[in-house]
Amino acid sequence: MYARERKENAMHLAAMLAPRASGVSVSYAVNYAQRAARITHKNAERMCNGTLAECSACHGDGWGCKKCRETGYPTLAREARMLDRLRETLKPFKVRIYEQGDPRGWPLYLIPEEAGPESEDDSRYNQRGMAVCPH
Repeated sequence: MYARERKENAMHLAAMLAPRASGVSVSYAVNYAQRAARITHKNAERMCNGTLAECSACHGDGWGCKKCRETGYPTLAREARMLDRLRETLKPFKVRIYEQGDPRGWPLYLIPEEAGPESEDDSRYNQRGMAVCPH
């Protein structure tokens, strides 16, 4: 069931990104976005359930800890680095990422820059952007 949903979502994302491509691999961007969505969704579930492992260096405090990028959780630091790389990958497409942190929904939305100001993303992300399948 999820494979079909993921494939359909990949086709929709590729259709959105293809006209914006300027020598950049659309398939790489779509695959990387879906991978980031899977990891982000899983981490949101772990955070909600209280099963996210704390940093061994700062014991979840995060204050000044470089190991966990001051998050208190190494897993969230890895996720943040991945999302930074995804932002860099999507820069040529002129698309921004909206992170929806609720584990019950799809975690990432790709929003075209011309869809409006970033300040409105919190209230209108699902109307202006395209969700990325986390399955």
